[in-house]
Amino acid sequence: PFHKYIPEFDLYSKSLPASFDWWKQGKVTPAKSQGACGSCWAFASVGAMESKILIAGGPAYDLSEQQQVSCNKEMWGCNGGNMTALRFWYNEKPFKETCAPYEASDNVPCDKFSHCPGVDYNTTGYYTVTLWINIT
Repeated sequence: PFHKYIPEFDLYSKSLPASFDWWKQGKVTPAKSQGACGSCWAFASVGAMESKILIAGGPAYDLSEQQQVSCNKEMWGCNGGNMTALRFWYNEKPFKETCAPYEASDNVPCDKFSHCPGVDYNTTGYYTVTLWINIT
């Protein structure tokens, strides 16, 4: 299944280091401005995908948030969305920002980007931790 659950995180936490930071490892891309569009969900999912590619040993990409806003019909454009937007890349490849630049608008049709080649990465699933604990 695309979406999997980890029922008890504490089963895995005993082997974790005291601290770990993907930013310090150079695997988190810089924050960007969403402007006057309620597309924080697109920026979160794109940032997660950019980091996923870096963590997997791929190159640093500046991926298109506008692709998510314009083309992901499971979300609501500038009216919001959530992290399940990552499912979009199960069947689609992400576009680079240079081909599908952010316009802070949900009035940009997806077919405007039909010429954009996708980068050769997608997602195969994600996990949700259903039982949280404090790790001290």
